[in-house]
Amino acid sequence: MHRLSGGGLWRQPVYAGVVGEVGDAWSSPERFRARYSATAFVGMDSRIGDIYFALARGSGGQGNVFLQIGRRFTVW
Repeated sequence: MHRLSGGGLWRQPVYAGVVGEVGDAWSSPERFRARYSATAFVGMDSRIGDIYFALARGSGGQGNVFLQIGRRFTVW
């Protein structure tokens, strides 16, 4: 993750980054098959909470789009 600016349009910090992952879940070591994933994201600390946008691509060409606006909360 890298901080792109300390301000911008709304004077809020803006960040960009990439994430790489390798892993799998298996019941025995012989059944391990590596799966890969890469994500690129842009995020901003705003007054209403984090604003986060990301694109991900995984093994087999599967992709995801993520958008989060506002603070996360828990019930407990």
